[in-house]
Order: sequence, then C-alpha cells, then structure tokens
Amino acid sequence: MQRESYGLLAVDKQGNRVLFLNPETFAVERELNAFPPRPHELLMLAPWGKAYVPIYGDGVHGNNPHPGHKVAIIDLQRREISGFIDLSPLRAPHSGQLGRDGKVYLCCEQSAAVAVIDPQTDNVEKIIPIPSHNAHRLTLSPSGRKLF
Repeated sequence: MQRESYGLLAVDKQGNRVLFLNPETFAVERELNAFPPRPHELLMLAPWGKAYVPIYGDGVHGNNPHPGHKVAIIDLQRREISGFIDLSPLRAPHSGQLGRDGKVYLCCEQSAAVAVIDPQTDNVEKIIPIPSHNAHRLTLSPSGRKLF
C-alpha cells in the first residue's frame, strides 16, 4: 500500500528551484534544483501523481531573450524530477490548465500556440495556433470547448 503523501509544492523562480514545504511550518523538506532557467508556474496533476513545471526561460513577460522549450515532470510521491517534455519548436511555456478531456493545455508565450499534452504519456498530442504572441495565461470554458 502506498503511503499517503501531503504537503505544499512551490516554485521559486528567482532561485531556479522547486520546493516541497511542510504545510504547517513552511519548512523546506526537499529542494529540487536541476532545472534549466527558469521554472515558472506549476500545474498539479494529482490523479497521475505528478506536477508539470514549465521552463519559461531567463526573462520576464514581454522580455524573454532566451526562452525555454521544456516542461519538468515532478514525481509527487518520490519528490523528484522524473523527466522533461520537450516542446520544441514551441517556446516560453507558461500557464497550464487541465481540461475536462483529461488533457493539459499549456500556452507557449513566444510561439502563439497552445500545446496539448496527454498527462498519461507526457507526449504533446496537438498544437493549437492562437492569434496572439505573448499569451501569458489561459483558462478553459466550463464546457471545455473554448480556450480564453
């Protein structure tokens, strides 16, 4: 039987790390720091025992001279990096949402696109072009039929 795991997961963009924190004391219980520049944002995928952390790049919104093209996969039970999803040629992955269809929708800021990832296989299944470069956030309609 797997032991129940609980805690708090945080991204420290400036420190280039992901932290597992004690939810009562906020003490760091585990630090992950083997990331390309810079982990940015977090999407918990508890049904699959993982989290996705987009690797945005070393810049900020609107000024990201070295955009990233990967998503780190965090194993929540082992509390370690279990791999990376390469989104190339998409650049500057940022906000993600889990859709009603069980797929992850992740905006890629400098590519005018949304990557659709299957969290069971960690593979990019589709790329949805969008009319805007610099898409920094996204949300899905309750029906799951529209992205905003």
